[in-house]
Amino acid sequence: MIMKKNFILISLYCLLLSGCRLIPGDLQLIAETPLIEIPDEGDLAPTPSLISPTIPVSTATLTIIPTQTQTPTQTTTPTKTLPPTKTATPTRTATPTKTSTPMPFQTQSESPVYIENFAHPEAACNWMGVAGQVFGTKGDPILNLVITVKGELNQTNVDFVGVTGIPQADIYGPGGYEIVLADVPLPSDQNLTIQVFDLAGQPLSEAVPFSTYTACTKNLIIINFQTK
Repeated sequence: MIMKKNFILISLYCLLLSGCRLIPGDLQLIAETPLIEIPDEGDLAPTPSLISPTIPVSTATLTIIPTQTQTPTQTTTPTKTLPPTKTATPTRTATPTKTSTPMPFQTQSESPVYIENFAHPEAACNWMGVAGQVFGTKGDPILNLVITVKGELNQTNVDFVGVTGIPQADIYGPGGYEIVLADVPLPSDQNLTIQVFDLAGQPLSEAVPFSTYTACTKNLIIINFQTK
């Protein structure tokens, strides 16, 4: 029994060494190759392992922090800009001309008339004046109207006043007037104006210009007014 057990062990050993065979009969072990001396366990140096040492891997988990997602700002849609409307240039409004109300009295078509002073024969040529009458619509003379003569005479400003219907002017007809301008005939070229007013000072005619002369035959100027 012990022999059989030893045979089995030897067989296994030979198989491990791959160089032994069993001889039947006397159960001798013949080695075809020299026996390998197995060193003691203490003399064996550790065989370097071909496996690289395991590099420890950190078990710490990598936490990925999600980046904050920015909410896109709302983009304002540009409003459509309307082209500027063309501003019409205001047209210049013409200032209405003042319409003058026609005066009730105008000079007669033949006025003025230049004649020699007959109303004051004693003064003769040492006198110059303007005289006449104011007539209504029916040709009748009108009394108590104011007659003015204004302007420049002999380089002097003058402002004379007369009234129709005074007794001193009856020589020129009913309702006549007379205004003495100078004690000698003097020349003037449209520098004087004559105008009719009522007693309240309201004008009844336009200011009509007239001239004067140095001639003694023209020192009396007759100017009549009439209404239409």
